[in-house]
Amino acid sequence: MSGLPSICEGPRFIQQMIPRIVTSVQQNVELRCQAMSEELLDVAYIWTHNGLRIKDSDLFHTRVNIDGGILDIQNTTFAEAGDYECIIKSAVGRIATRTSVIVQGPPGPPGIWFI
Repeated sequence: MSGLPSICEGPRFIQQMIPRIVTSVQQNVELRCQAMSEELLDVAYIWTHNGLRIKDSDLFHTRVNIDGGILDIQNTTFAEAGDYECIIKSAVGRIATRTSVIVQGPPGPPGIWFI
């Protein structure tokens, strides 16, 4: 050993999300982002929907499941449409990838028109 401190690199993408996903109501959507990092460093995956962090407590009794770099949405509705971001953080760096999910489907029930 030379006695010099080793320099750790931040995370690097293995897989990024595509910029736009078009799906239909009642379909399943899987978003993926994967990174590699130095073995010594812990990596955290943080997901956001329309700029708001998706917390584990938000997932209780929902159709959304997060497992690290995979976000699964079961039976998609219009509520799941929007912008998603996967942020990957370590002690020495942060990277992010984004996608827009567009949900298509029939219009809602007809409204009542007053004349």
